[in-house]
Amino acid sequence: MELNDVITSARRMRILQEQKEVIEETLKGINIELDSIRLKQIPEAMAELDLRTLTIDGIGRVQLTLDCYATMKDKPGAYAWLTEHGYDGLVQPYVQPSTFKAAVKDALKNGQTFPDELFSITPFTRASIVGK
Repeated sequence: MELNDVITSARRMRILQEQKEVIEETLKGINIELDSIRLKQIPEAMAELDLRTLTIDGIGRVQLTLDCYATMKDKPGAYAWLTEHGYDGLVQPYVQPSTFKAAVKDALKNGQTFPDELFSITPFTRASIVGK
C-alpha cells in the first residue's frame, strides 16, 4: 500500500463518517416520530374507539400489545424476591435483561405486581403492524 492509498482511504472514511452522521440524525428524528405514533397516538385513539385490532388494506393488522420497561433497582434484593416468587430460573450470576423483561411482561399479564423498592417497572401499550 502506498501513501496515496492511505490518503484515498482517509478521504473515503471522512465522507462515510459525514454520511453516517446525517443518516443517524435523520434516524433519530424518525424514531421520535415513530415512537409518538406507536406509543401514544395509535394506542390512545384505539382505546378511545375501544379497538384492540384493526385490519387496514395495504398495511396489515394494527394491534395493541402490552410492553414494559423493566430494571432492577436493588439486584441482591430483586434476586431474592425473584427466587422467592418462582422466578428462580431467571437468577444466574447475571440476569439477561431481555429474558427479565419477557418474564415481567408475562407476569404483568397474569396480574403479578413487583415491589417498587426493588424494581422499576413501567408498563405501556404500543401499536404494532402485523403482516400486509
